[in-house]
Amino acid sequence: SLIMSAYIYLFFYNFLFSLFDLKKINFNNKIFFLLFIFNLLVVGSRSFVGADWSIYELFFENLLNRDIIYNLLSWDPGYVVLNYLVTFIGGNFLLLNLFVTLIFLVGLSKFCFYLPYNFFPFFISTSYLIIVVSMGYPRQSIAIGLFFYALTLLFQNKKISYFFLILMASTFHMSAIILLLFLLYKVKLSIIRIIFFGLIFLTISLIFYYLFSARINNYLQDFIFDIQHNSSAAFIRHFLNIFTYSIFLIMCKVYKNDNLLIKNKDFFNYIYFILLILTPFVFVYSSLFDRFTLYFTCIQLYSMTYCLRILQDYLIKYIFYTLAVVMYFLILYVWLNYSPNSIGWMPYNIF
Repeated sequence: SLIMSAYIYLFFYNFLFSLFDLKKINFNNKIFFLLFIFNLLVVGSRSFVGADWSIYELFFENLLNRDIIYNLLSWDPGYVVLNYLVTFIGGNFLLLNLFVTLIFLVGLSKFCFYLPYNFFPFFISTSYLIIVVSMGYPRQSIAIGLFFYALTLLFQNKKISYFFLILMASTFHMSAIILLLFLLYKVKLSIIRIIFFGLIFLTISLIFYYLFSARINNYLQDFIFDIQHNSSAAFIRHFLNIFTYSIFLIMCKVYKNDNLLIKNKDFFNYIYFILLILTPFVFVYSSLFDRFTLYFTCIQLYSMTYCLRILQDYLIKYIFYTLAVVMYFLILYVWLNYSPNSIGWMPYNIF
């Protein structure tokens, strides 16, 4: 229908750019910049889109009417500071959303450029990460963008940079604090180091709890103790992460000669193993689990992109690509038509 056509147009706009990867057409950053800017404008200049739009707008408009300490402790402090910065330079709520979207898209793009193809992973992000997460979850979308950027630094062994970026991400959405544990991937473990990193993680967690105990208790109430608060599609998103990486592992077995082309497979094996272990929790704490699943979407982008890279036979490559397009279109179509939350996205409005 017309009310969802804007999202379908965005999907196919990003799809057209992904053809550059399929055709192996040489491109420069200026072409990717066109893709980036269009998505920045569509997502960043939206109006009354997202389930919690009014809450965020009201917070911004009443920012100066409340005590700064109250603001910092009642909301995620990084997001509060961003609100103050936009207010300080005389910006409005539109400018704030453009900044939020910019941070998310820079992180996503940085991660895409770390992969063998750049347009394709950006395209498959459209269905959920761009349309749903970046439009509906402003604070967590910043945390995800910073995490994606931080991952590329971790892969270059820049552990300190990763540490500080994740700390910054956790000031926008405290769930990101758990991502510090991925530092263990780059550390040779010993009893002393396990104790050392355990104490650091525990100390940071306790500081967070001391400062934001009210918010953390609300999270616990909403996502753990309140059984009515559940995410019906959490398992589907979790399954997609496992399914896509399973396909990737099968392809690695079939096309063994190309395994040398694959970077950081051991890290994503690590994530895959964690996802498998945590699967039972998706049925018990679906909403809480779903929020963490959003960070792990990186495994989908990684596995789908490397699957396309591994396939050398053009016919099989085209079939895989076509199936991927169909699958991600169906994900978007089903969410727009059948998700109880999608009403907050209808219709798409612009400032």
